[in-house]
Amino acid sequence: MRFYEPGKIGILSLLLPLYSRIKSKEVEDSLARGEIIGYLGQNPGAYFNEIKGHLGYGNNKLAYHLDVLKKNNRIKSRKDGRLLRYYPAKFQIPKVDGKYKQILEIITVVPGLNRTQIAQLIKVSLKTATKLLNELVVMGTIRFEMQGHEKCYTAMDVASDEVNSFVVRNINTPISMKGLK
Repeated sequence: MRFYEPGKIGILSLLLPLYSRIKSKEVEDSLARGEIIGYLGQNPGAYFNEIKGHLGYGNNKLAYHLDVLKKNNRIKSRKDGRLLRYYPAKFQIPKVDGKYKQILEIITVVPGLNRTQIAQLIKVSLKTATKLLNELVVMGTIRFEMQGHEKCYTAMDVASDEVNSFVVRNINTPISMKGLK
């Protein structure tokens, strides 16, 4: 049986998308992509170099697998200054605004405060302050160090441009530490 040129092109154009598209199961089957998804599940908000260093992949290999995972909606990324942070697809990325920005402003000016002091300064309950602080830690915007039984919070060295510009624009008066224990 002989196919004419238009017939060949028609059949190939119908079958080519099935051949060239990576199937959903194949995306998850790759060992490298599975390791990346697992790492991001444990470390949401990781930078490219963090993932590369932990998993031991080269730049090209990691960039390729991250791209495949993003195109297939397995992960997502968010710009943080000049860098990208990577998250599992279903991870809720909290926005840095409102109370989050107040916390960042405070610990940028007065690093090393504990959650009780921060709660008093932003006028929220201890439970709410703890939730906000934990979310900022997961985002990689702040970190804590244990001092005795208390976590004391400081801003990360690599804060986003959005946060840095907010702090510079909005710090006009010194923060009063009166009433803190």
